[in-house]
Amino acid sequence: MKVIRFFFLLACTILFIWFCSRSMTLGDARVPAPGPFFSPFTGFWQNAESVQTNPQEQTLEILGLRGEVTIVYDGRMVPHIFASSMHDALMAQGYVTARHRLWQMDLATRDIAGRLSEILGPGLLERDQSRRQQGMLMAAQREVEAFLASRETREYMEAYVSGVNAWIDQLEPADYPLEFKLLGYEPERWTLLKSALFHKNMANTLCLDEKDIAYTNALTQFGRDTFDLLYPEVNPNQSPIVSGFVPAAKDTLSGPAPLPADLGYFAPIPFKEERPEGIGSNNWAVAGSKTQSGYPILANDPHLNLTLPAIWYELQIQTPQVNAYGASMPGVPGIIIGFNKKVAWGVTNVGHDLADLYTIEWANEEKTAYMLDGEPREVEIVEELIYVSGEDDPVVLPVKYTIWGPVVAESSDKDGQGLALRWIAHDAPPVGELNTFLKLNGASNTQDYLDALTNYTVPPQNFVFAANDGDIAIRVNGKFPIRNLDEARFVRPGNMSANKWKGFIPFEDMPMMYNPESGFVGSANQRSTDGAYPYPYFGFFDDYRGRYLNRRLSEMENITVDDMKALQLDNYTILAEDALPVLLGLLDSASLTSDQRNVVEELSGWNYRFDADQTAPVVFFEWFERVVSRTWDECREVADTRPIPKPDEWVTIRFLKEFPELRFFDILETPERETAEDIVTQSFHAVYEELEAALREGTQWGTYVERQIPHLARIPAFSYRNMVTGGFRESLNSIKPSNGPSWRMIVELGPEPTAWGVYPGGQSGNPGSHHYQQMVDTWVRGDYYPLKLMSDKNDHPESVLLTLQVSPSAE
Repeated sequence: MKVIRFFFLLACTILFIWFCSRSMTLGDARVPAPGPFFSPFTGFWQNAESVQTNPQEQTLEILGLRGEVTIVYDGRMVPHIFASSMHDALMAQGYVTARHRLWQMDLATRDIAGRLSEILGPGLLERDQSRRQQGMLMAAQREVEAFLASRETREYMEAYVSGVNAWIDQLEPADYPLEFKLLGYEPERWTLLKSALFHKNMANTLCLDEKDIAYTNALTQFGRDTFDLLYPEVNPNQSPIVSGFVPAAKDTLSGPAPLPADLGYFAPIPFKEERPEGIGSNNWAVAGSKTQSGYPILANDPHLNLTLPAIWYELQIQTPQVNAYGASMPGVPGIIIGFNKKVAWGVTNVGHDLADLYTIEWANEEKTAYMLDGEPREVEIVEELIYVSGEDDPVVLPVKYTIWGPVVAESSDKDGQGLALRWIAHDAPPVGELNTFLKLNGASNTQDYLDALTNYTVPPQNFVFAANDGDIAIRVNGKFPIRNLDEARFVRPGNMSANKWKGFIPFEDMPMMYNPESGFVGSANQRSTDGAYPYPYFGFFDDYRGRYLNRRLSEMENITVDDMKALQLDNYTILAEDALPVLLGLLDSASLTSDQRNVVEELSGWNYRFDADQTAPVVFFEWFERVVSRTWDECREVADTRPIPKPDEWVTIRFLKEFPELRFFDILETPERETAEDIVTQSFHAVYEELEAALREGTQWGTYVERQIPHLARIPAFSYRNMVTGGFRESLNSIKPSNGPSWRMIVELGPEPTAWGVYPGGQSGNPGSHHYQQMVDTWVRGDYYPLKLMSDKNDHPESVLLTLQVSPSAE
């Protein structure tokens, strides 16, 4: 019996070892072999870190360094890098960033390169194919060529890459970040192409907001007159970033470009047409004439997807030429948003439409040639290989290129025409573009700021600036095509080369404000200019945050840093200010019960703030959303096969107020003819019925909307869930379910600048580290950390965790 039991247990052990050594496929997802992950020698156990790291000094040898580098970590694991040259500082930046964020860097570049199915299996193949068809690899390769064309850029980029690889090369399997073990693959060495891909990933997020198909379908559906009524180009209530700016405008165009008589309908294309909701930001600077200290104050809070690990990585860089502190992005060198002893700078997304779709009239059945100016032209075919985990052979994807750009859909309309993408980020960037932020890091005055922006193109940003000498400025900076409005809004015929863009707005004609009489500059993704600006442009602009920001800054005097913190955390929304009185005015009060009247009374006294402890925001949010949805059922009816956008919210409010009998208030699925009053009243009753139990329980805004900070691989155990906070997409504190202020920074200039900042995450990307989500609770509470710009390596706070002395390798 014992012999039988022995052989039975031996068989079970062998079977278990065999199971642990094999990967599996569940659905479309690949599950790696579990054995290595649970190994006590190389598995996840090795990634656990103690709450405190013992202070120590460690000397490392990194090939390629030209001098000695000291890295001092503070209590939040923020590295303060002290080097004798920018080359060495950037090598050290690459090293420490990879040390804390290697898997994040790997995933971001795999995603944009279309290489996720290599590690995650066939379920990601369609996403990878979409990335390849977008031309992302081609765009990144052109950027690498620009890196190599500048001696300075090449030196700095290669230094950063070498620093990343210095960390990777000394890793053993036991040291791999946890996600590599969990997903069963190894880190790759970093390259210039990976840094370029990371940059293109940001461009994809911030300036590939393409609605040509949706607007073309709307034009076909409604006709020109109705289209112009529903989708006006300019909100008359906007408060622009730059007012009264009148450049020379040598290359302006007048009048709309002619459109084909029959545009027709277009099907959805494989890649996303719109950036995620809530992508945006706030930034502003106030002059010393408006502050208590007499020096300018600058604030910036970019609104991006909230993730763990976080988008930003905090650090200081000091060399004989530069001493700067701020937030960097893991994957590219330098500080993106920050300050030094003389200046501060920040960015928000511009929002101009920088991508166009062109129809492709195929010249043969094989779709290898298309018509251009009456003649067939061959497409350029690039065969891209997509490796899929678990598959022996790669998928071969032929990506077709035209004079417009890559073909993103081979058949998209009734005539079988394809669609090609013309996108600004496909263009080869100016030589030295990525030096923009390195130059800002070392800037001393306004001229340095302007010089730094000269070669910056993609993704276009509103660069805000403040200096010790009292200057403040904001500049809408990037590469903007010159074209008529209809060329920007609709799918254009790709069979005529005359439909190309007509050039680009000259650098000196880009909108800018410098030391305005108002005493402040700022942006919140609203429209860039007012009617004085002669160049036509189209974009996707916020309608409310910019209005509120300009209103508040114009009212404020004797401003302090605490005032700026309160403004960043302000939950007020002009959307509710505009919409709620209109809704209440149309509501049929005679149809309400006593309990419903109590709700209406609470709404009537609401202060339009989406504070966490208020109930009124819950009712308003659901009520207004329901009104919008019922009003624009004409758009919803065909959206699945023919994407059509809903008109902007400000248009809906205007129609409710001024045209309550408009035919669009009629609900298509009912025989009756509804009016605005009917829509508003029916929506209120429906929302009250859904919320009645929640209202009785005292549900508040902070808990009603489920907010979280997900792990990049959507692993619940590594995510921050059930986040209770105020804020709303149209308030300055623009917090959505998993999107919001990804880095809050406030800098008060002066003889010794003082700064505060926080981001919802932690410096370490290791879920087993105390520093993984160390700052999230602070961010949720609306608190900040002081940002210490150290003068030298001995000027450190008392809570130094680790000092690395990095020396050059022996020859």
